[in-house]
Amino acid sequence: MTVGGERPAAALPVFVDVDTGVDDAMALVYLFASKDADVVGIASTAGNVPVQQVCRNNLGLLELCQT
Repeated sequence: MTVGGERPAAALPVFVDVDTGVDDAMALVYLFASKDADVVGIASTAGNVPVQQVCRNNLGLLELCQT
């Protein structure tokens, strides 16, 4: 990200804690595509979706996004 013509900053390391349903899946896709973020970890937490499904969803996203 640049501000006022400054040099681009290095990507920020991001650790996310998600209950990956549709909304969190989209957030992860945007993070994976962002040059400003470096996803260093994902915690799979039960919430709107049971934890077993969250894990499957996160693994599927990692494979789909080739990360």
